[in-house]
Amino acid sequence: MKLILLLLISIICLNASAQKTETYYDYNWKPSSVEDARFYSEVIKTDSGWLRNDYFLGTRTLQMSGLYEDPNSNIANGYFRFYYPNGIPESFGRNVHNKKEGLWIHYHPNGFMEDSTFYVNGNPSGTSFGWYSNGYLADSIVYNNDGTAVEVDWYTNGSPSAAGRLKNDTLNGPWLFFHNNGKVAARESYEMGVLKSAEYYDESGKQEDKPESDREATFPGGKGGWNNYVNKRLYFPPGYQLVNGDMVTVVVVATIDEEGNVVNPYVKVPFNKTFDYVALSVFRKCPKWLPAISHNRAHTETISQPVTFSN
Repeated sequence: MKLILLLLISIICLNASAQKTETYYDYNWKPSSVEDARFYSEVIKTDSGWLRNDYFLGTRTLQMSGLYEDPNSNIANGYFRFYYPNGIPESFGRNVHNKKEGLWIHYHPNGFMEDSTFYVNGNPSGTSFGWYSNGYLADSIVYNNDGTAVEVDWYTNGSPSAAGRLKNDTLNGPWLFFHNNGKVAARESYEMGVLKSAEYYDESGKQEDKPESDREATFPGGKGGWNNYVNKRLYFPPGYQLVNGDMVTVVVVATIDEEGNVVNPYVKVPFNKTFDYVALSVFRKCPKWLPAISHNRAHTETISQPVTFSN
């Protein structure tokens, strides 16, 4: 009898361990050792599927909770909720067999709504709105059943940024792009993403022969300039010592607006409050960047920057 009971307990324990897997990830979301991990993930078998919960190790709070059809988290099938390290919801919605279905809503780290889009079989439908973190309207897209759409974008000051048509989320047909003073920056015409004709204008309205070169938001002096700036401003918090390894990385996300200002930086991948504060201070005291440029005008862009501390 004791032997049978012992076997039953062993079988139950083995079955329980087979129904749950645990994985650690580094700040790039690559599987890692416990010592290098910034995220912890558990996948648990339920009657409805495989429930996956991801956690920020730095804050010991939930980063994501969602349901999958498979234990490898390849086929999303259920409701999903994502969170910022400060506990504020980042987004939530439903997937059906790996396709978004119904209403999906995203939020800024300050709790303001970022966008709201309704999906049918993985495709956006109806009218989608986007907002800046100050509550101002950022964009409006009206999706039609045939895959076409009409999009209008605005700057943070309320001036129009762009307007045109889409086909399967690709620029298609005439588009207007504006400088943030309201003047036309470019008149372009596309055929399924291929530019067919264009006219360009400077901020005074004078026509130009060629557009300003496209670029991503760039720190003055490029990567070298950024590294020099960080090395001068970043410091290792006193009273702390890294036990495992000699480096730790905090990832900060920020918006570079059309004027080059660093707006609303926040910690995307935390380590602990002290290190997070120091990393954020690097951005809060940051000089102006060179703003992103496309379609002959400057525009806002979100950047993600790792900040590495050395012991």
